[in-house]
Amino acid sequence: MTSPPRASIDARLRQGSVAAVTASADRRSRSSVLGQRTDPGANRPDRDDQSAGVERLLERESYLSEIALLVSGDSGLRVGPVIIEGHRGLGKTALLGAACQIAAEAGCSVLRARVDGLSKDVYRALVDQLSDSCAGSLAQGSGEPASDFANELEQRVRRLLGDGVVIAIDDAQWLDDRCVELLRRLRGLRGRRPRLILGVAPRSAQSPLGPVDLIMSEPGVRVMSLQPLSPGAVATLVEQYLGCFPSDAARAALYRPCYEATDGIPALVFDLLGELATGRAQTLAGSLPDPEKTTSVSVARSVLARLSRLPENATVVLEAVAVAHEPANLALIAAATKLSSVKVGALARVLEAADLVKPDAAGLQMTPLLRRSFYEEIDAKRRTRMHLAIARYLMVSGGGSEQIAEHLVAADPAHRPWVAQELIAAGRHVATKGSYEQAVRYLRRAFAERPAAWDDPVLLLELVRAESHVDSQAAIEHLLRCVDTGADAKHAIGLARQLAVWQEDRDEANGDGPGTGTALRSLLDHMSVLVPNSDAHDTVELNVTRALFASPAAASSAADALRHEIDLIEPRTQAEHKAIALLAVVDSASPGRARSEDTVGAVRRVVLNAQLCSEDPFDCHVWARVLLVFARAGEFGLADQFARHAQAMSESRGLDHGLAEYSLTLAMSLQMQGSLVESSDNARRALAIAGGRWWVRRPEAVACLVANLVDQGRWEEAEALLSASTGLNGECSAFQGASLLEQRGRLRACQGRSDEALSDLLEAGRLAEEAGVDSPTVTIWRSEAALLLARQGSEQEAVRLAEANLDLARRHGADFVVGPALRVAGIVGLEAVRLDRLEESVRLLESSPALLQLATALADLGRAVRLSGRRSP
Repeated sequence: MTSPPRASIDARLRQGSVAAVTASADRRSRSSVLGQRTDPGANRPDRDDQSAGVERLLERESYLSEIALLVSGDSGLRVGPVIIEGHRGLGKTALLGAACQIAAEAGCSVLRARVDGLSKDVYRALVDQLSDSCAGSLAQGSGEPASDFANELEQRVRRLLGDGVVIAIDDAQWLDDRCVELLRRLRGLRGRRPRLILGVAPRSAQSPLGPVDLIMSEPGVRVMSLQPLSPGAVATLVEQYLGCFPSDAARAALYRPCYEATDGIPALVFDLLGELATGRAQTLAGSLPDPEKTTSVSVARSVLARLSRLPENATVVLEAVAVAHEPANLALIAAATKLSSVKVGALARVLEAADLVKPDAAGLQMTPLLRRSFYEEIDAKRRTRMHLAIARYLMVSGGGSEQIAEHLVAADPAHRPWVAQELIAAGRHVATKGSYEQAVRYLRRAFAERPAAWDDPVLLLELVRAESHVDSQAAIEHLLRCVDTGADAKHAIGLARQLAVWQEDRDEANGDGPGTGTALRSLLDHMSVLVPNSDAHDTVELNVTRALFASPAAASSAADALRHEIDLIEPRTQAEHKAIALLAVVDSASPGRARSEDTVGAVRRVVLNAQLCSEDPFDCHVWARVLLVFARAGEFGLADQFARHAQAMSESRGLDHGLAEYSLTLAMSLQMQGSLVESSDNARRALAIAGGRWWVRRPEAVACLVANLVDQGRWEEAEALLSASTGLNGECSAFQGASLLEQRGRLRACQGRSDEALSDLLEAGRLAEEAGVDSPTVTIWRSEAALLLARQGSEQEAVRLAEANLDLARRHGADFVVGPALRVAGIVGLEAVRLDRLEESVRLLESSPALLQLATALADLGRAVRLSGRRSP
């Protein structure tokens, strides 16, 4: 058999034949690396053995080309031994198998063996394997087999030299002197020498030379050092094994964690991908597996198998490294294992040689996937003992409080006072840095260690303070317990307010359930009863918060409680100013509570001293609603002036919550005046700033925008906006009624869906009456329902609602409120008074800024005049 020309070899390499033969030759290695699991991509139509081989030899292409050149004999150079050097899992066996296939394609006879480090007679084992490898290609000689295995092997190799011989030995670091002498003897044969390819584990620094080092020191030796895969190569494997991703972000979210979990070691990468592939269906559905938490049974089994061949205490040292998590120095391991530092150092070298640990300047560490998988195999009691021992060592040696706490959190609770004390201190420390999730973990674990802490109001307040940022529901429950156990009233009130502020700015994606708002209201009501004798300022702040977060039916009574706590004539503090402002907002929602001029007068007294732009979202929320009192009283100039000023100030200071609040207030004021385009722009701006986070005024903002779209005849856009706001329609505000439900009713009426429209309007009326909201400047359900009922022939009910609406408007007093009420009463009322009421409506609206209402009244008056037969009004 003659060697193929070099051009033929290069062509096959370019066509992927190396990958193909590598895959077929390395099936045993592939299945062992994957832990005997089925290839996760085996059923994919775009995967075959050829692509699989390429995957397993990523970033090894230059070595394959060089091997092809060396075994072909076309290089013109003296061919020395080829050494494939690399730690466990880097693919020595795969590359050696590919080299054997390349040699076979080049026409060489390949003798391949693997040395077992546990063999009692390495020489005999090697000779047996090499003899078996070439036996099939030679005719058996007559007579009994020779007793000298080396001579027999030499004779057989001589017969193959004409075709070229490649001797490939894996795990050659285990070769002894006799084996090395045999290989050197074979390579000393005259003529065409056998080519030697060895797979070798790297030699540790300062370790003694082994017999194989004599071969590696020969002239012309070629050492191919295997390195871990690059992040890009790991990304390629992730894409090929896990298939499609729901988005680019989801794809990128897996690449880096997979690389970091495996350190780019190919065997571990394939094992991790095999584990993640079991969740491939969830990946396609958008629920990504988490490489940072994944463990592997096969990796754990591999670690345990290697440990079984090492000294007994090696397992104890490796357990300490796994439990330590971070690089562990010898002193820490000695403290955790109660072994001497000298013994630990010796065992560390043994573990390093077995590729179980990696030493660096900071100490010993493990590849994350190895560490997690092995950690799961450690007995729970042993883990706890080691975590506690390491924590004590860190306390003595000056370790950080977070480092200590992480070990204490991982230990099982057992009523140890010192553990609880350390965890509480760590929780306080991380809370000061804003790491509230960590603080909650540490403090909750401290309470598990010391159950009596649940009756300690001071510690409970610490827990609530951290939970308020990450778990509102738990914080509310624990704050209630704080109050019941006698917590300081001032601190409890402050935390209750903080919870309310946090809930106001809460993002729906953070997972708070729909019951959080109800629980918060219960908390505020409960606290108002339990802490009545606290500082006046705090009590006022608490009741302002209560009024804002109370249910619509209870908001008025919550606000009324403030009347007995403040000086309504000469407010002294910002809290009292806010209380008066809030009372004015509540009063403006119903003419029966106070006259319009009185509410405006109260607002004038406090708004000039108000901190309109505050870091506190509640302050902005209160004052933004207060400015609507001006608009409801017809003082549009003042409302718009203050709203624009506060809007500009909020934007300049980067206060998004203030910018959203004042943009909505300006939009609602402009809507009352009929400036629909500018009103819509501000409403959209408010909604855009609020984004996806929870916002108590979102229904009002959507209602304002829907109303503008309906008035402009853009019904399809209004319908689309309502569809996108599903879930908000039935919400009722204590200060604005069920505004969105009313606007949906208006839209349904325009669409000719009268029954649905009337149902929405009557439901909005029921909610508004429960909330005590009946001002025509706030709720429009009576006027809209009256017009619908009149069209359906229910004149008596229509007249009743229209007259009730007109009475409420007259009690309000402003022309821009009475005018529209007269228009509706004229349309649905008796024909004898219809023209008179419509004419009065036009006369009142002509002197008001409500231009859209004036245009509507003029159109209705013109229609009524035409129907009456009169030539002019």
